[in-house]
Amino acid sequence: MIPQVFTPCNSHQTWFHPTLLWTILVFFPLAIYSSPDSTVFFSSKDHPYIRLISSKDYKGKALWGYMNGGADLYYECGFRSLRVEEFKFQGTRIKAEIFHMESFTSALAIYTHNRLNCPGKLENVLFSCCTPYQTQFVKGSFYCSLTLSYVTEASVNAIKEMVSILYAKLPDESLQDQLPDPFSNASIFPDISGLSVIAGPLGSQELFSDWTETLSEFPGLVAFHLPVIIQDIAADLFLLRFREEAHCQKFLQKEEATRLIIRELPGKQIVTDQIAYACEMLVIKGSVDAESGGTYIRQLLPSRK
Repeated sequence: MIPQVFTPCNSHQTWFHPTLLWTILVFFPLAIYSSPDSTVFFSSKDHPYIRLISSKDYKGKALWGYMNGGADLYYECGFRSLRVEEFKFQGTRIKAEIFHMESFTSALAIYTHNRLNCPGKLENVLFSCCTPYQTQFVKGSFYCSLTLSYVTEASVNAIKEMVSILYAKLPDESLQDQLPDPFSNASIFPDISGLSVIAGPLGSQELFSDWTETLSEFPGLVAFHLPVIIQDIAADLFLLRFREEAHCQKFLQKEEATRLIIRELPGKQIVTDQIAYACEMLVIKGSVDAESGGTYIRQLLPSRK
């Protein structure tokens, strides 16, 4: 709560106590930086050895002040807010970044961009990436990153315990309800931990540079990607969602002379993540012949032929 300055009703002089002035100067910047309903994710209430050092909230355009040019990608994917907490746990300093995105798709798009080489993953957390210095994961519409200042055996154990605390505090959402067909079908894809999402041209520049032009040409296009094996041949399976019907037709005309194998899926106005898409398509890229690729796609969605 911001301290008030009192002015006597019948006086032209302002009553200002030195202690009150000091309180305002110290705490007013903190008051405007943190929202009243901010959630504290790590505190001594969670574990007696946690000591919170600092915490800040970023909303709206404030993300520019935290990561400068890197904020563009987050806005492109659908940024809502960021909570940053730095704390110590048993002598280990940890920084936690909790990004609340607009949807699961948005969170997975950020995870896709930040996920590099992953020597390990969290147990029972499908979209997670663990390195000696950092642990990342997605839960619902949250993308989270916990980073160590230095690595020791003790610090690695510490971050595992802190990840468990954070994961338990985030809302529970059914993963199967958030995944699009056919990726939600566990009998077809028992392991989709390699699923990626591209939500705009910025996200495609490093991962799928040959698609940057396509994504720039069709605003609002979202692409899900999963590496697959078809007839012993490595290929790339994409699910594309377009916002406008005209974009769907233009894409088909533009790509019909390429080696892409495309199947436009039945049904109009797919509404997900509170966004209405005009159409969606399954696309196969790779050295797969049209017959094998077409058969593979038909097997993915038997109920939507």
